[in-house]
Amino acid sequence: MSRHSLDGEWELIGGPHLAMPEHATEFENEAAIRIPARVPGNVEDDLVEAGLLTPLEMGEGAYQTLDYEGHRWFFRKSFKAPAIDPSEQLCLVFEGIDTIAEVFLNGESLGKTRNMLIPHFFEIRNCVRHGEENELIVRIDPVVVAGREREAEPCEFVNGFTERAAIRKAAHMYGWDILPRIVSAGLWRHVYLQTVPAVHWRQIFAQTLSIGLENRSAEVAVFWELVVPQINLNGWKLRLSIDDDQRNRKDLKTVSIFACSGHLMLTLEDIDFWWPRGLGEPTLYSLRIELLNPQGNVAAEHVQTIGIRTLELVQTEITTEEEPGEFVFVVNGQKVFIKGTNHVPLDALHGRDSRHLDTLLSMTADLNCNMLRIWGGGVYETDTFYDRCDELGIMVWHDFMFGCALYPQTDDFLEQVREEAEVVVKRLRHHASMALWSGNNENDVAHDWFPLHSKLNPNDDRISREILPEVLRRLDPLRSYLPSSPYVSQKVFERGKKTSEIPEDHLWGPRDDFKGPFYQNSPAHFVSEIGYHGAPCLESLKQMIEPEHLWPFENDGEIDPQWRAKAIASFPDESLHDGRIRLMANQVSILFDVIPDQLEPFIQASQISQAEAMKFFIERFRMGKWRRTGILWWNIRDGWPLISDAVVDYYNRPKLAYSYIKRVQQDLCVMVDEAENERHKVIAVNDTLNDAKIDVAISVIGQTDTLLKHTLTVPANGRAEVGEIPASPVCALYLLNWRTDSSTGRNHYLAGPRPFNLEQYTQWVPQLGLEEGTSAFAPA
Repeated sequence: MSRHSLDGEWELIGGPHLAMPEHATEFENEAAIRIPARVPGNVEDDLVEAGLLTPLEMGEGAYQTLDYEGHRWFFRKSFKAPAIDPSEQLCLVFEGIDTIAEVFLNGESLGKTRNMLIPHFFEIRNCVRHGEENELIVRIDPVVVAGREREAEPCEFVNGFTERAAIRKAAHMYGWDILPRIVSAGLWRHVYLQTVPAVHWRQIFAQTLSIGLENRSAEVAVFWELVVPQINLNGWKLRLSIDDDQRNRKDLKTVSIFACSGHLMLTLEDIDFWWPRGLGEPTLYSLRIELLNPQGNVAAEHVQTIGIRTLELVQTEITTEEEPGEFVFVVNGQKVFIKGTNHVPLDALHGRDSRHLDTLLSMTADLNCNMLRIWGGGVYETDTFYDRCDELGIMVWHDFMFGCALYPQTDDFLEQVREEAEVVVKRLRHHASMALWSGNNENDVAHDWFPLHSKLNPNDDRISREILPEVLRRLDPLRSYLPSSPYVSQKVFERGKKTSEIPEDHLWGPRDDFKGPFYQNSPAHFVSEIGYHGAPCLESLKQMIEPEHLWPFENDGEIDPQWRAKAIASFPDESLHDGRIRLMANQVSILFDVIPDQLEPFIQASQISQAEAMKFFIERFRMGKWRRTGILWWNIRDGWPLISDAVVDYYNRPKLAYSYIKRVQQDLCVMVDEAENERHKVIAVNDTLNDAKIDVAISVIGQTDTLLKHTLTVPANGRAEVGEIPASPVCALYLLNWRTDSSTGRNHYLAGPRPFNLEQYTQWVPQLGLEEGTSAFAPA
């Protein structure tokens, strides 16, 4: 199949929807706006480029887009169609249309779309004009208007803005506490013409059924389906081979076919397996499947990148003292302790996503994350994203795009969900990195956010309990599925919906002292959301807040409007998220017993508070291995200039927490537990599959004495107690150093009673030997 790109410059015409007609031939005289547009892109970036909006990232700039939420837009482009063979089809492909649209070619309607999250295909062979210009027009209608025209139902609940309930669009775009309200519209992914030959593959899906670790063998099932015009397939064959990363090819088998779809079993020997980061190499192979015609020529070929591995989530529906539960990922028969993060949208404006992808995944690998959770309020990422996860050994926990809501249960909406799930699952199921499908983000627990819905049983939700499992049963039957995160099982519901009995949880709570009882006493085996606020560095704040608003963040009890916008308020007069700035200040006060009255010390104190908190959360779970089985902290990078829990801001400047996390997510790590009876246990954890002999030394910063020196062997994929050290009666920083035959490691522990002295701590930071995230602590 060949592609002819329609990306690049288009024309954008628009105006208030009531003044703009629906048909593509009638809008010329009614347009209030007529400007160039870029595809992929968003109307907001086009409006900024045309000078109709000021940059949205600065201050309250995003609020300008509220005036355009009721606009209807027309995208127009002329093109010449490529020459095609008489046997070929010609498809017009939109990888992303945001959202409710109708497509016209040469004045005739090709069809309508209503889902931003999946691609759309139109067969145009019989309506395209060959050898002359063709006019392509896409009308995009305002989703806010469409959402309000629909009649809502009492069983529905949306945490935020109800008009998003039945619109299949990235939920965050209506406003969230991590991204601004920019409802947007546009052709946000590639547009192209695709020729489809008469003989082509419809789908191929290889699944590892079993492996033999000792003899390096595997059983792989291949499902295939092809399209051929011939009725009689006598003489047609399939030929399968596999290439390693050095392009060494091994022929597997050649078989005759008598139907257009079927299954093949492959026995692979002398192979390397795909492992997540830390446990081994993420080895990938190219599976090549060729269709041979009766003359022995290749009529169609498909190459699919695969990793040979087994992967499952072992879980129970409940965890109590009487019934100790489980929530652990197992790869190739080995338990994997998860050290990972949550992935939120790359940008509030999705036409920009590709700009950030490489940086995001490089940072994820640099932090030694072995899993990313793709959060359910965003989008399904591009193929490149998942390809890179395959290559980097980063497993993917994938929410379907539903979040913080009780969605419609009508037949029409459920059919939309089924179509979306089928498209997404078929596109992503072959990736070795795909570890888990999750039905949604927090929809189960959202039942308790309003009294009416607290009386409803989450297990009656047809989307997560009926539609999605049915799609997966048909199309991806071996992948683990979690109905919701956190998951309120029928058993948990019947016992009163106690969050303390849920094996996997999101630990937000009061967001007070990070060493407080809420965090320390959680019985969860696995935490998939947990975070702490930290201010960006001064350079980044200056790029998002105007000078006269930089400091203070509050005057006479009123949060500064630009700090409020970055907090992140969806509307100028909304004060819902004012508490997030005060919360960050309170977290500083808990640690240092003071809130600095100057901006730069406030940034330092905030970043220290966040860094120590994130370090503590990760260490708490790692030291509890295997009673604890993983942590996905929130989150790695902001998708907009704002003040948040992310450890890297929108401008890709790491906060102090980045370096602290990098140290405590080393595969081999030494950590100090909280004191009991004036003594701290020192714990070493080894997340590799080999025993590790280490020499450990612990001292106090600024002192020459050594608190502990010990040599020990930490078992493969296990933990060991190194020894004990005394609790400090005064504020101090313990330095932890260890060495193996081939590597060294460092960590620290903030010791002694609170409050700590901010000035003293800022003097300690340069002595920690950190590589990133220390720009807020550089000498003036």
